[in-house]
Amino acid sequence: MEKPFAKLLLTSCSPEETENIGTALARALRPGDWLLLAGELGAGKTVLVRGLVRALECPDRVTSPTFCLIQSYEGSQVLHHLDLYRLESLPEIADLGLEELAEEGVLAIEWAEKLGPLAPEQALRVGLAYGESPDERLVSFEGPEDFIEYLQATLGGQRLACDPDYR
Repeated sequence: MEKPFAKLLLTSCSPEETENIGTALARALRPGDWLLLAGELGAGKTVLVRGLVRALECPDRVTSPTFCLIQSYEGSQVLHHLDLYRLESLPEIADLGLEELAEEGVLAIEWAEKLGPLAPEQALRVGLAYGESPDERLVSFEGPEDFIEYLQATLGGQRLACDPDYR
């Protein structure tokens, strides 16, 4: 049975805030979860993943896996960070063995819009977009309602400096 979906929109005023959003998000992730990241080049997808990795207590330096396709981080749990930017077809993506990787840990997939029908229905979708100032990012979440409620409760207590109306 599919869970009902919900949405949440946050504003981040700096790379540090975007990383902190990733840190809060990581606390709700469990092995088998798929985090589908979308956004233009430089929008902050890898910065958000840096927060995930920090929360998982992994000391590794986080970089975009654009050329190696997959980077795995082991801390309190395993996080597989993938970048589909250079892949051209669904067979190429399927050859990565995403379902097997998900059995080992959490998947954080940049350029996830390339997954098409390979994306699981219950995945958490995260969009990052440029805001009004150079460092401002709009971070949107769409996913299972209980997950979004957790994020709202966790991140709702943080007053984001560049969004005085955020509650």
